[in-house]
Amino acid sequence: MASLQALEDEVEAFCRSRTQALADTATGRTARADLGAVERAHPLVVSADTAQAMKAALSSTRTPEAQRPRVAALVPFLVRATSEAAVRGPDDALSNARRTSVISAAGASFPLTNAWAAVQEEPDTARRAALAGAADAAELQLLGAVERRWEAARTAAQGLGAEPTPPAVELEAEAADFLRSTEDAWRDVLGYALRRLDPELRPLPQGDAGLQDFLRLSDTPLPGVFPPAERLGAVRRWLQASGLTLPAQGRVRLDEEAKAGLPQAACFAVEVPERVLLVLPAPDHGSFAALLDATGRARAAAAVSPSASLMARRLGDEAVWASAGNLVQGVLLSAPWLRRFLGQGKSLAREVARLAAMAHLGELRMLAARLPRVRELQASGPSLARLKALSNAVSEALFLHVPEGALLPSLVGWPAEAERLRAAALAECLKHEADERFDAEDFRNPDAARWLEQLWARGAELDADALAKDVSGLPLSLSAVAHRLLAVLGA
Repeated sequence: MASLQALEDEVEAFCRSRTQALADTATGRTARADLGAVERAHPLVVSADTAQAMKAALSSTRTPEAQRPRVAALVPFLVRATSEAAVRGPDDALSNARRTSVISAAGASFPLTNAWAAVQEEPDTARRAALAGAADAAELQLLGAVERRWEAARTAAQGLGAEPTPPAVELEAEAADFLRSTEDAWRDVLGYALRRLDPELRPLPQGDAGLQDFLRLSDTPLPGVFPPAERLGAVRRWLQASGLTLPAQGRVRLDEEAKAGLPQAACFAVEVPERVLLVLPAPDHGSFAALLDATGRARAAAAVSPSASLMARRLGDEAVWASAGNLVQGVLLSAPWLRRFLGQGKSLAREVARLAAMAHLGELRMLAARLPRVRELQASGPSLARLKALSNAVSEALFLHVPEGALLPSLVGWPAEAERLRAAALAECLKHEADERFDAEDFRNPDAARWLEQLWARGAELDADALAKDVSGLPLSLSAVAHRLLAVLGA
């Protein structure tokens, strides 16, 4: 077994190689990140024996007290890295199957990896439904591959003594309350938005509108209101006015020559090796919301000291980084922001904010409906019957037909639901506190920006629940999120 210092050095080298591989792929330098090669180059980091040895050292009386904090930091990282390496083979097989699977519908053919983006971009209702049906069928053909990936993850977790932790009961109760409190407003605005998309579209149970129609609404709520050429300029003007400027001490790089066809903005929240890389989509790809989300994550990462280890950054609470994206993306709910920085008229800005709130509410309702199913899927794995139950739950929450295949890709990332809901709650908490303390007004007050930067600078030590209590004295709650969204929808 290597010395503790040698192991820490190897972990840091592993993180740098892994992050650089991902960055090279996002910017088009390589076709695909070969993370398996990175893992093979650093076998000590992804060895179950190493993780078990560090766990044993943590509980051993022979481990010097001065070393215990370092060992404690290594254990969760090694468990995560080892678990990810254990499913690399099934992950690669699933990824290859999705890339090589081609769907044909409505007179067009697409690789499955691009199918749902094609569904979102298709303006014709009938063609959109045909594409969604073909993509659904193609996804279901991969259920066996998803099951094999789950089995590999379960075996690895058991070997490490790291069974997945089910979501907290309190969050499940919060999610149920969120669904109840927002149902009437959701149904009203969904019906209104669907009629804008097509006068014949109706939500369930009266109509047959599907998830593909909601995807179209979410991606382009009002076609043409966010011209690609104006998006980045508007964001830069706002960041400059707020003090949330991206080039923090020269450490942020905006790569505007991203790989063509990148489906959405990608943000690397760790230095590569000493910078934050924000990869922007090609002008005709990716929604404005995705750009704002990525910008928020990059800005949070830029606040962390460059001397912080990449290992520590990879251990940070995902909900905290996601909340930074939610916080910046939240300006789409602000009619004053849309008027000031995008030059929209009063009526148009109100309409855009309302439809943006609808898209955000739909995403959260979908996550809240899925949350109670996570425990069963973690315990027993994916199956057609469980996928059907999940589809029914989400369809009931959205009043849209949600096919089983559309949910299959997300099963690979379980459990993301809890983190994304916690992120939305934390973002609302931070916004409320900024408004209370600094009259932030869409973070145009530089004092609010400096306050945020000080919070983000704590990096990996941040925990979403602890941070919420620290700044507001209250636990994370989805009720504030519901209140704000309902206010925008009813404006």
